Amino acid sequence: MNSDHWIFDVAKKIGYVTFFGEEFCYEESPYVVQSQSAFTLDVDLTLDQLFCRLAKDWLKMNGKVISQKRTYNVEYDEEEVPDACFDGKSRGEIGLEYISQMWDAYDSVPKFAYLNALAAHE
Repeated sequence: MNSDHWIFDVAKKIGYVTFFGEEFCYEESPYVVQSQSAFTLDVDLTLDQLFCRLAKDWLKMNGKVISQKRTYNVEYDEEEVPDACFDGKSRGEIGLEYISQMWDAYDSVPKFAYLNALAAHE
């Protein structure tokens, strides 16, 4: 299979540092394609590990580790998890700050970033 099925692959080949972000832990999520076999996403920077860690910590702190609740189902700003997410910041704000830091850290390198910041995630 041709590996150029993601625009990120093309960007990386021509020297861009790449970023892809979702506002939730998409580990094992059936609702996304970027982590499924033929569609594996290869980017330099991502937010998935951060949001997966936050979700796993929430499950541990609330005694739900052995429950059927998956990390991709941990939602914020709702009755069960009323906190905005981390230090009073929404998930979208965290993503935008991450991209801003990426721009600062790689100031002389071209960058390609995509943050899927949908209101439906909030």
